[in-house]
Amino acid sequence: MLRKALRSLIPRPLPPSQPADAPVSAGWSWWRRWVLAVLVVAVIGTVVVVLVSVFTGHHDDQTTAGGGSGSSVSATPAPGSTADTSAGAGEDSDPAYAPDTTDAFGRRVRVPRDTAGIALAQQPARDTDRPTAQPPVGMVWEKTFGVPMPYSVSDGPAAVTDGMATGFARTAQGSALAGWQILLRASVAPQAVRDKILADQVVGSDTAKSAFAAQAGTATAEQKNRIDVPFGVSVSDQYTPDFSSVQWASGPYAPVGVDPANARTDEQTASIDGPLTVVWDGGQWKLRIPDTGLPDGGTRDYTTVAGWATW
Repeated sequence: MLRKALRSLIPRPLPPSQPADAPVSAGWSWWRRWVLAVLVVAVIGTVVVVLVSVFTGHHDDQTTAGGGSGSSVSATPAPGSTADTSAGAGEDSDPAYAPDTTDAFGRRVRVPRDTAGIALAQQPARDTDRPTAQPPVGMVWEKTFGVPMPYSVSDGPAAVTDGMATGFARTAQGSALAGWQILLRASVAPQAVRDKILADQVVGSDTAKSAFAAQAGTATAEQKNRIDVPFGVSVSDQYTPDFSSVQWASGPYAPVGVDPANARTDEQTASIDGPLTVVWDGGQWKLRIPDTGLPDGGTRDYTTVAGWATW
């Protein structure tokens, strides 16, 4: 049908030496049929090529839109999924946490329903030789056994088991997080947890451990509420993969003898904890307690430590 329709559109020329009504010779008739056949084949071929091109293009569009073979569509992880490691992902609807709170300075503190704290899914940092002042990735503070403790997705803790935080990265950041977590848990956790931490995560003589244990576990709920998120941290430049010396600074607070109502004055002081000695032993960071006890960093003028790293 298509061939017949195309032939009806093609004119049939006559030799110029013959009038229009002259009889057609056999040679001319053969030549005319040959030309007509070539034209018909060419037209049919063109139509077929066009139709194939249109169909193929339509099919490719559907394949690309559907993410089929050869498509460049990339998958995007759903918010709150394991692949989504951004800080705060999925927090608003996480049933494992109660509504957030703040410390006395308005610093955010998450409130896990498990009082021992909840470790975050880890994505270890590729660069294990980061500057000591660089904060861990995904850093958050969780109210743990009544006080704020640090957690990250890059440097630990990787797990919280039987009240103990473990799996801190062998990095400067990991050592700082481990030292602070071990110190606070050994001070405010329930008795059974404190005993296990002293046995497994603290290095020191029996005398040093006993002296520390005698002072631990005495903080009241009101005293715990006064423990704020530290504003600064300092990891000594003597850090090695086996040794770290860390100080934490909290505040600023009004100096002793100043009315709390004037706590935000030019005479602000920072409360210093440390230096804490943290050592790598048995595949984990441990807090070392010397025979003389943990050093008391005392207080300093806030301006002298305002340049410390803020995590």
